[in-house]
Amino acid sequence: MSGLADAPSILVQIRNPTSPNSLVTALRALKNELVGHEEKKEAWMALGIIDPLQKILMDHGSKETEEPSSPSSDMSNWSERDLARLEATIIIGSLCQGGANKRTPTVARVVGRALLSALSPAENPALLIVATLQTWNTIASSAALAFPDSHATTACYANILLSTQNGRNLAQILSQSSAAPLVQQQISLVAALITKLCCEERHQASLSKSGVLDALATRLASFVVSTGFTSADTSGLEPSPNIPPPAPKNASLDPLLEAVAAAIQGSQVRATEFLCSPAILAVLPSTTDAHTLFDTSKARYAHPVEFMLPYLPNPRQKVPVGHAPAFPPLGSNSDHGMGASRRAASSQNIWMSSSHLNLPEPSAEDESPVVAWLIHICREQSEITRLMAAALITRLYRAGLVSKKRETAIALLIVPLLVQMLDENITVSNTSFNTWSGHGVDNTIWKIQEYAPEVLAMLIRDSKTLQKAAFEPNGQSVKKLCAMLKATHTPTDLVQLYSWSPAPDGTPSQPSTGELSPLALHKVKVRASALSALAAIALFDDNFRRVIIDNGVIGSAIESMKPFDRVILKSEDPSKREKALLDGNPTPVLVAACGVLRSLSRSVAILRTSLIDAGVASPIFSLLSHWDPEVQIAASAAVCNLVLEFSPMKDSFTEAGVMDILCNFARCHNSQLRLNAVWALKHLVFATDKDFRMACVKHLGETWLLKLVSEDIEANALARNSGRYGIMAVDNIVEEQESDADTYETDEGFITEEDGSKMVDSIGALSQSIQFHNFSQNNRNAESTETDGLKARIPSPTKNRLVALREAETDPVRKAIRDDMAVQEQALDLIRNLICGPPSVDMIDFIFEIMGSDQLFGALVSKLKPRPTITHNRERKFSGHGNEARNLQPQSEILVPACYILVHIAAGHPKHRQLLISQSELLELLLNLYNHPNKDVRVALVWIVINLTWEDDSADHMACRKRADELKRLGFKPKIEILSQDPETDIRERCKTALAQLRET
Repeated sequence: MSGLADAPSILVQIRNPTSPNSLVTALRALKNELVGHEEKKEAWMALGIIDPLQKILMDHGSKETEEPSSPSSDMSNWSERDLARLEATIIIGSLCQGGANKRTPTVARVVGRALLSALSPAENPALLIVATLQTWNTIASSAALAFPDSHATTACYANILLSTQNGRNLAQILSQSSAAPLVQQQISLVAALITKLCCEERHQASLSKSGVLDALATRLASFVVSTGFTSADTSGLEPSPNIPPPAPKNASLDPLLEAVAAAIQGSQVRATEFLCSPAILAVLPSTTDAHTLFDTSKARYAHPVEFMLPYLPNPRQKVPVGHAPAFPPLGSNSDHGMGASRRAASSQNIWMSSSHLNLPEPSAEDESPVVAWLIHICREQSEITRLMAAALITRLYRAGLVSKKRETAIALLIVPLLVQMLDENITVSNTSFNTWSGHGVDNTIWKIQEYAPEVLAMLIRDSKTLQKAAFEPNGQSVKKLCAMLKATHTPTDLVQLYSWSPAPDGTPSQPSTGELSPLALHKVKVRASALSALAAIALFDDNFRRVIIDNGVIGSAIESMKPFDRVILKSEDPSKREKALLDGNPTPVLVAACGVLRSLSRSVAILRTSLIDAGVASPIFSLLSHWDPEVQIAASAAVCNLVLEFSPMKDSFTEAGVMDILCNFARCHNSQLRLNAVWALKHLVFATDKDFRMACVKHLGETWLLKLVSEDIEANALARNSGRYGIMAVDNIVEEQESDADTYETDEGFITEEDGSKMVDSIGALSQSIQFHNFSQNNRNAESTETDGLKARIPSPTKNRLVALREAETDPVRKAIRDDMAVQEQALDLIRNLICGPPSVDMIDFIFEIMGSDQLFGALVSKLKPRPTITHNRERKFSGHGNEARNLQPQSEILVPACYILVHIAAGHPKHRQLLISQSELLELLLNLYNHPNKDVRVALVWIVINLTWEDDSADHMACRKRADELKRLGFKPKIEILSQDPETDIRERCKTALAQLRET
């Protein structure tokens, strides 16, 4: 090995080589000099080695006659240029090794783009591509150790590597069909790189546009072919040209599963694109609906992969009481609900209607056989492959693309596997945490420890059935998760960096400070995932929460809410920086810890005992001032439950000044933080004295609250995004977004109804009551490349739905309207709570004084009034009859708080009732809502009549009689008589009171 004294001669040969061979020799000497020596790496960095390496990588030289990029190329046939590039790439990877050091950002900044030139399989040798991908994986792993405010974050590298142009090179690598080991290694490295870097929606969009997602789907389809589950094997039909060749025996499945899961996470569009990839449809076509997959009488129509799964009984069909059949049904149970739409995020479901395209809703009844194949993989493959298959099933489940009937299979076949993986983690975690010496740790075990609780949390989050499956038997999963969480808080040297050492005991050399080490990052990931899993289990059931409390998790959760001290981390004293790393937690842990407390605080008993005893108010309150908005959002969500009327911590938060913080949040630009703040203020002002309520309104701004509930949400959203759409058209044109649900008629038109009981969200159509002239022209032309690529890859019956889903997910106007609608709902509830309770009379006067009674009633009229608009039907766009007049009904989420504001006004002083009865337009709008499908709206309307006909004293007798006569004249009495036959007991009882008071007057 050369000594450091030889550095000048080596550097001279690298900068000014006498021949191509001398350059390669010098680079090899430098490589041997650096591997495993942290001090020498720092020294060579100081000598300025990066710039010469960058020039070598950028030197493409002359093209050789041979094809060095062929997987079977022998290095003896390589050009000197490619040999030099290979050695330079290996040296760069070595410089970036060693954990989160300060070298990696510098190296990546200088040579990052130069490394991209070696990713084209058609122009570069296979071994050079492997070395380049290994270097990029090293850089990405180092970025994961950096703090969010660092310049070397994961998103920074993803913006470069996952761009559309570079993504095409990655797609070419994934599309190689050779079984050569170097090619298969390239594919696995690309998949690992996607998993590490794909962390934002824009990265997912880039992967889809560049063909990476389609290439990943094709690679997965080749594994389906290798297992013999293709349709051509059983149907007797001609094989589809889209069926890929079988996967080679040396191919790895788990990195592909993990990469696909990362590429489609949180996006129904990407998940649907994956399932509709030509290769996936060719090997696993959806030839039948989900009912036949679970009906033995139609088993001959099921996909062959279904027969590889164990037989599971049909879930029992729910029947009304008194109508239970004498015998169980012989056929398959009909699914009356839309399980997919219930599981998908409600903010997305509002926009998922696609009946204007003559397509069914994206129903889970059209489940792809991919789901069954993934379940089969979970039962047959190794543990890490099982985990990644479960992760992909989870992403599809969260996207609403898994049948509701499949939930039983997931509960019995997938959830126990994930819980079983927790079984090994407790022992392994303690071993790896306490015997870490910088080498010899199985990365597969670490990945299982970090990922299994996270997948479990995501899978069971919104399903009581899956939460019960995860909890049983006897809360064993909770005990394992609590043990994992406590193990992450055991004292260890967290800043010890992963580096090779020649010492016999493996003692690493002096680490750099100020960033997480690989071991620290591992513990952080385990801690965050364990907290997330506990929060998901505790979401609905009090018994589950009690078991979590009994396992002593509160102390660990509070300890996990202590953030890093950013001031100390920037200190010049290494000991202080080390202590800050040992004591604090990064953003993912803080968010997960807030989630645990939020779930536990849903129990009144735990809120008033365990949480108050543990003193959770102080750490949660401090996180409201955290620098990261994600932490502020999580903390404010937890505060919503901690400031309820019956919470003993409400006074502590009030005295600490939480109202000022929440009022500031309510005026911020972050939509989620604004929503949580208004939601928490709604709870905070309830059952407080009038001085506190008035102070809250004044702190928000005397006109702010009225402006919030009065504003035209659609116009505001369009104004904020006007740069994208251009100039507003004179005519309001909306695309028809009506569902195929039943309707009920009102005096104002028709309102859609779902399942006979719940109003369909009309915001989808509402949002498009104002559209821009250039949206269907300039904006669509700007995205024509992606759309054309989609049409080329996706079969015709599905591509229209994908276009609609893409618009629903990515349209910023629709997103802005969804966000503003949710905030406005909570703002109306805030006014409702401000004017209810003992000081209601004074508060109603105060609200009328600062807002103006006419302005408030006018705002409520705008919330109750149907919006006339002109809709545009795509099917008739060329016929000349595409425009039709429609009335867009308000959402029930807005109607309920608006009606209850009127209930409280009518419950105030007689002068308030007189003021309300004089609002003729408002009362006529209320009259049209008495047959509304939402029971909360109907009962609120009855309460309005009860309060308006209430007689305070003899002085109010004549005024009360006039109010009753006015209600009768408007037609409220017949409406109440009809509601007296309502199926809801509460509404029938309230109607009795209302009719009695109408008769008495």
